[in-house]
Amino acid sequence: MDEKEIKKVENIFNYAFENLCENDKELLQDRTLHEECINHRLAYYIEKYLEFYDEKYNVDMEFNRNGKEEKVLPGNSKNKSGRIRPDIIVHTRMKELENKYKNYIVIEAKRDKDSEKDKDIVTRFIEVEEYEYKVGVTINYNKFNPIKATLYYKNSNDEIKQKYLEYPDMQAKI
Repeated sequence: MDEKEIKKVENIFNYAFENLCENDKELLQDRTLHEECINHRLAYYIEKYLEFYDEKYNVDMEFNRNGKEEKVLPGNSKNKSGRIRPDIIVHTRMKELENKYKNYIVIEAKRDKDSEKDKDIVTRFIEVEEYEYKVGVTINYNKFNPIKATLYYKNSNDEIKQKYLEYPDMQAKI
């Protein structure tokens, strides 16, 4: 991915995280909620900001299909059977491709801790030819710094690179 595309993805997440902290701060404050509650709102803001770019992607949660087939990532660290449902994906559903990418962004999120399993899953979704997501994102919703995220993507040499995104100024908003 080129630098312009990475910047666009950063902008999408900046917008989504800022809106999440401003409009749904009670979700970040309640330490007993499951991450799915926060993920729902995050997916909503991602979808809204994609419209700004006039992108026609679908933003889905727990989506377990790859076309008409079940989504499988053999040997993944979450499910030994290989079946998998990423927390949030930005993609084109089973329709004629009118976007730049069929599979654009895959997101795994956690409450209170970073997860090596999530990193493994999003990087494998980028590497596996069947899926070829352009960007993987791991998110940690935590009580010290409300949102910490890492972007993963392939550079021009086909190497997986990562870029850390932290939002310390969001603490004041919640």
